[in-house]
Amino acid sequence: MSRPDDLKIDISELFGGDVSDAKEAVERQEQVLAQSGTEAGSPDQGLVQAEAEKERRYQEMLRLREHEMAQQSHLFEKKLQTQAWAQPIEASEELTEDPIPEPAPVLQVTQTDLDPVPDLAAETSLGVTEPAGGEARAETTLEVIEPAVGETVSEPMPEAPTPTEPAAIDFDQFDRKPFAPFPGAPGSVPAPPPLTRPQAPPVLLDPIGPPGPLPIQTHRVDVPKPNAAPEAPVPSAHPEAPAPEGPSPEELARIQKEHDYLLLYDQFRNIILHELTDLVGDKKAKTMLSRTVETARNKYPEVFRNANWDAAGNLIEDGSMDSQRLIHNKTLLDPTRADAVQDAGLGALLEMRLLAVEKGLGAGMRSKIRGRIQSWLTERRDKAVAAGQDPRPIERLRALVA
Repeated sequence: MSRPDDLKIDISELFGGDVSDAKEAVERQEQVLAQSGTEAGSPDQGLVQAEAEKERRYQEMLRLREHEMAQQSHLFEKKLQTQAWAQPIEASEELTEDPIPEPAPVLQVTQTDLDPVPDLAAETSLGVTEPAGGEARAETTLEVIEPAVGETVSEPMPEAPTPTEPAAIDFDQFDRKPFAPFPGAPGSVPAPPPLTRPQAPPVLLDPIGPPGPLPIQTHRVDVPKPNAAPEAPVPSAHPEAPAPEGPSPEELARIQKEHDYLLLYDQFRNIILHELTDLVGDKKAKTMLSRTVETARNKYPEVFRNANWDAAGNLIEDGSMDSQRLIHNKTLLDPTRADAVQDAGLGALLEMRLLAVEKGLGAGMRSKIRGRIQSWLTERRDKAVAAGQDPRPIERLRALVA
């Protein structure tokens, strides 16, 4: 892997603080270890014990990390089996038919239901005449019925005001001649019959339409004809969209392998973080790991696009990357060269981190971390071969460190 010489950034800015003191401590420690290994020098027992404790904690970190990777791989596999993993897409709105409104209740009343309480003392009959102007005019005739003797009469309703009667006409001043009827009429004109209230037909009070007769509800019952061919189904006004098909088992297996490969690659970050935490502190070590992701994203945007943001939209500040975003970015690449482009970006990110360690803490610390990574890859490959697993992902990772 070629060295990215364009990493021209202040090392203090990359780590988020000064690391010169840590670099001097590393150089003194290297000198002491070199002198302890010579015949003239006596080994420093305190330094030997400190190095043994570091190695014990390093092996404990690897053991815990192996357990975490196995658990994460199992959880991701379970997630793939329960739901198809893919980029979120906009779901089309569900088409539903508008419900048919229930008919408004119709109240049937008759004209007599609107009449006032009958008055035993007086009975009023109404008649309607049509004048020449076309407007209806109501005429009222009042007829008084005397109650029988001994009959109890309820208190009468308030009487309507009686219209003013015209003055009486004296007919004696005219010559009394026999009445000459008009041609074709009988000799005498009988008195007109008293006006009575006609019985009005039932009226329907419908709040959404004019009065009319009560609608009759009918239900159609289709009786199948004997030996009749079945009718073709009527197409729905809102056809249902076909349910999207999930990924095939082969596609799920491919996604699982991509996820496991990125888990193995993230072990490089854990080794670097473990070695730097005792020297520069956890915060500075994570700051360097996170900022190198941003630098690599500028060089390989097609590989690291949005990779340092989690699913909740939060910035990942420990240098790790969202595996699902990395997998999605790879699916957008040319399939014939997707592995090569992704490995080029991942290799460049690893080299940037090793170069940052070299500039900040010296070439010796870079060599130590690189040796740790290669040793872990060798051990991991031997375990994969012994378990009958595919060692090719390990070989891909070894090519990134060479």
